[in-house]
Amino acid sequence: MDEEAEWQIVPVRHVNEKAVRASWDDLLRLVATIRLKEATASEISRRLNSYFPAAQALQCVH
Repeated sequence: MDEEAEWQIVPVRHVNEKAVRASWDDLLRLVATIRLKEATASEISRRLNSYFPAAQALQCVH
């Protein structure tokens, strides 16, 4: 097994590709914020739950 196949992420549910593409910039900002430790994933989740339009980025997978 090559290294690329070992690290490939395979969704277990349907991915709404159109929603992902429409929210791509927001998704990148979320990941960067977590990676740079400017906020924790739980803080972001709490904020998204209080602000509906931003939460749409998380509804790309269903």
